[in-house]
Amino acid sequence: MAGIQLSGLSSGLDTASIVDSLIAVEKIPRQRMAYQQVNVEARRTGLNEIQSKLATLKSAASDLASAVTWSDTQSLTIEDEKKISAARTGGVGPGTYNFVISQMASAARNTYAYSAPPVDVEMTISSGSASKTLTIAAGSTIDEMVAQINADSETGVFAVKVGSDVVLASRTTGVASAITLDVTGTGVIPPTSTVAGRDAEYTVDGGPVQTSSTNTITNAIPGLDVTFKGLTDGAGVSVSVGGPAPDTTALKTKLKAFVTAYNDAQSLMRAKYDEQVVRNPGNNVDAAKGALKGDSTLGAVLSAMRGAVSSEVTGADSALNLLSQVGVSTGASTGSGVLDKDAISGRLKFDEKAFDEAYASNPTKVRQLLGGSGVEAFGQSFAALIDNYSAASGVLKERLAQSDAAIQAVKDGLERFDKRLEARQSYLQRQFAAMESAMSKSQSLSQYFSAQVANLSR
Repeated sequence: MAGIQLSGLSSGLDTASIVDSLIAVEKIPRQRMAYQQVNVEARRTGLNEIQSKLATLKSAASDLASAVTWSDTQSLTIEDEKKISAARTGGVGPGTYNFVISQMASAARNTYAYSAPPVDVEMTISSGSASKTLTIAAGSTIDEMVAQINADSETGVFAVKVGSDVVLASRTTGVASAITLDVTGTGVIPPTSTVAGRDAEYTVDGGPVQTSSTNTITNAIPGLDVTFKGLTDGAGVSVSVGGPAPDTTALKTKLKAFVTAYNDAQSLMRAKYDEQVVRNPGNNVDAAKGALKGDSTLGAVLSAMRGAVSSEVTGADSALNLLSQVGVSTGASTGSGVLDKDAISGRLKFDEKAFDEAYASNPTKVRQLLGGSGVEAFGQSFAALIDNYSAASGVLKERLAQSDAAIQAVKDGLERFDKRLEARQSYLQRQFAAMESAMSKSQSLSQYFSAQVANLSR
């Protein structure tokens, strides 16, 4: 700290150390205020983390009632996925469709002997509906010509070097993929060997043989694209399409996501609520502990959440109006001889088997319970409950604003304290400086009188 420098030359005292010691004593309350700031900031951080967890939980609850979650889909079961793959493009008539694949679609291939052109030549390559004229420079090597062809997809072919030959393969399959090579001034160059393109040949449910220029069939079954991957025997390969219904696998994934989000939020709040305060902290880590110990807001949220998942759901059928009936519960805390700590603490579990049984028994009531039927039930009510706390106008937002105000108040208090302490230190330095000055003058006067007395005695 800049200011008056004390030497203690007159008094013989280390006045600088004395001032530092006095200031150190008066500075003790400041550390308590600093720890208070750490604690309030920890409270704000904890509330912010909880708000984030609750926002995720609200989203997971809303998903349970979402129209997307409950939208109809159709299952696809393929007898041999090495032979066929399939994808729905729309609604498909439920049932089993049998495909017999006797020929796969393939691309045409031509092989040409290559020699470097002595002059620049114009070469037109055609395959199917594609056609492109390229200028091959004089002296081009076989590798250079192959690279030039492959760099231009408009030629409709791929080029491959095989020894001293160039093999052109059509980019498309089917009979129509035939390849021609026309050099200006020379005409069409005949290939040394040719493999003709072929159409796929197949039957559906024992019907007439059909053909396709590609191995992806889009018009055999309305709403279903089928891709051939290999030939079949006469028995063929079946593709089974289920009736329209919600995707239970996706639904269970949403339920698991809800349980995970619930447990994450519950665990965080419980940990903050139960964390013990360190009465006389010796560092910032200890000072931050217990910032939300016994917090009334957390207690209210925990109680409301547990009540919502264990109570009868308004809007559900009276025969199926508890989450536990679809496998979502805290589990059993008694009855097995071993206490379930998760059940006691209020963490949720998901019993997939119980859900499957409930859904198989009455899917409509399960849908109604979770809120997917258009009538407000669990998904909507739980999301609204959480929104009361986590929304922009919710309780936690207000608590965060209060924490900000408290943090600023502590900072302002520390600033005032530091100013008072600085003024106190300056005052003490001035006092001790004045004392040193007075003692110096006194010593000089004493020395003067002593000298006068000595002169009189001579």
